[in-house]
Amino acid sequence: MTENKLLQLGEAKKLGLSIPRTFLISSLKDLKNLDNTKEYITKPITNCIHPIINGESRLMKTSLVDFEKEGFELPDSFPTSLIQEKIEKSFELRIFYIDGVFYVTKIIEPKTSEIDHRVNIALQIEGMRYENYKLPVSIKTKLKKLLKKFELNCASIDMIVSLNGTYFFLEINPTGQFTYHSIFTNTYLEKKIADTLISFYYKK
Repeated sequence: MTENKLLQLGEAKKLGLSIPRTFLISSLKDLKNLDNTKEYITKPITNCIHPIINGESRLMKTSLVDFEKEGFELPDSFPTSLIQEKIEKSFELRIFYIDGVFYVTKIIEPKTSEIDHRVNIALQIEGMRYENYKLPVSIKTKLKKLLKKFELNCASIDMIVSLNGTYFFLEINPTGQFTYHSIFTNTYLEKKIADTLISFYYKK
């Protein structure tokens, strides 16, 4: 249940967190019937394993729905897909939570054609910056309630801050990736995780 992004979004909304407008679409007709004054992105509905194609791991990335892109083709019907209204972002947040504490990395990136910033990292796009960031107390309170709902004491959370300063919840990764924080902002979370696991062990 914790890896179902639709459930995550629904519970986040109940707790008062902002979420992007979200649609489940399975036909080209319904896709084209969306408000054409907006831009939309698509992403996997659940956290998934990257497929191996010709011996290489392929990133299941967030992509822009772009009818004008050369080679863009869709059949009249297709497997149900998660479509969200694109949020014009000021910056992204990668949040690691463990034992009641949030570690937050602010990601600032130059304008590129890629929606998924992980691609920009892989391409080593010049101008990307990473900073430690402090979440507002109201956002932390709501996120803690959300994590409690899913019975998670360790996880990663993705959020976007829009141009007008609204915090948008995107998803939870219950496996808890923390490399952003250790590599880019020198928080050395490996030690924190090890200390937490040791303390859990001796509490038994």
